[in-house]
Amino acid sequence: MAGTCAKPAMLVPTKVTWSELGRHTRLPPPGTGDPVARRLPAAPERAYRGGMLGDRSWDEWISEYSKSHTHTVNRFCHTVGIPMIAASVPLAAASPFVPRLWKVPTALFVVGWAFQFVGHAFERKPPEFLKDWRFLFVGLRWWAAKVAGRA
Repeated sequence: MAGTCAKPAMLVPTKVTWSELGRHTRLPPPGTGDPVARRLPAAPERAYRGGMLGDRSWDEWISEYSKSHTHTVNRFCHTVGIPMIAASVPLAAASPFVPRLWKVPTALFVVGWAFQFVGHAFERKPPEFLKDWRFLFVGLRWWAAKVAGRA
């Protein structure tokens, strides 16, 4: 018959993890009685967000980061050290074009990290990025939230 075709199966990323079935697996709609669908884990409470954040929001990452940054000295050290590290990145990118500029981003980077490790000595907790590398990117967001009065 012309003009009729079967509906394609729905892509249901919340039913499975990408590592179990791969990125482009198509599953039949729920409730069709498919034996494969019955063996799959239950859908998580929230939709797959993907990307660097995994299944957490920025607020959840910042909240967890804040839990290991409660000591006053540690918070101060991070308030100073994080912008130093952040400023060192674009300066390092510009250093091939400006003679002797490399000294500035190198000093900012080293001193910024020194501030953070001194802060963690007062906190008596290891840096969060030792548990999960993504915390390296959460620090700048935490700093912005702290400056804005939200962390």
